[in-house]
Amino acid sequence: MHSLIKLLFSGRCVEPSDCERRTKWADADSVEVKVREIVARITLVPIENIRADSFIYRISSSNDEIEVIMQCEEDFEIEIPDGEVEQCESVGALVAYIKRRLDLHDR
Repeated sequence: MHSLIKLLFSGRCVEPSDCERRTKWADADSVEVKVREIVARITLVPIENIRADSFIYRISSSNDEIEVIMQCEEDFEIEIPDGEVEQCESVGALVAYIKRRLDLHDR
């Protein structure tokens, strides 16, 4: 059964849960919307003021920045290693990172 699931998803899934997660976020635009919602909710900045070039550390405290990363990890069911968090300073960079982790970068 596992090999069938892997075959159906072009061999990119390691486990069925990976396939389910990628299917859930199959629309790359939904990733951006969700990240903007998370940032808005945690930082209390209106969502319409959050753009791809918004730097998370400029619109929030360091605690909020950590909370944004943790919430993204939970919602997208991924882990962002500490050494890679610095790549996610802007909203756009965070969205791009999550898309890469979910293998949505080419959609």
